[in-house]
Amino acid sequence: MPVIVRICVCFAILAAPLWAGDLEGARQLYQHAAYDAAWRVLESKDCQDARVLLLAGQIHYQLGNYKEAAGQLEIASQLQPGGAEIFLWLGRSLGRRAEASNFFTAPGDAVRCRETLERAVALDGHNVDALSALAAYYLEAPRFLGGGLEKAQRLAALMATLDAAEEQSVAARMAEKR
Repeated sequence: MPVIVRICVCFAILAAPLWAGDLEGARQLYQHAAYDAAWRVLESKDCQDARVLLLAGQIHYQLGNYKEAAGQLEIASQLQPGGAEIFLWLGRSLGRRAEASNFFTAPGDAVRCRETLERAVALDGHNVDALSALAAYYLEAPRFLGGGLEKAQRLAALMATLDAAEEQSVAARMAEKR
């Protein structure tokens, strides 16, 4: 094995724990709502790791940068197409973008929001956060964008077996909607 290859392999082996430490440090800062500090840890990294992109998307979301959040999460969803948590956060970001968008772009963002939340639920039907977010979409969105009280009722019935408190919250929102 050539010397340069050995050096690169050794560096990669030694740097992996350092990067994992950076990711864990950024995650802890995020958990303590230190979003700017968490972003500073991640922004210097040029990484195509779905875990890093998920955290970057979550940080952007919490900072109100929904377009950047959606961009990071789109890439993460391509790298890890089976990641329900990624699709949940992508759906949340697209939903916020739709709320803040103009008349012409909001419907497209809303439809993509619904599709990604439905994908999150399809990937993990026991993810209460994804079920709740999708139920909220169904309750708030007009029928022509895929909303509907009946759809929310079906999700509430499923949530009753997983998290009674969250099911009650959705039931209360449904009653309010009626």
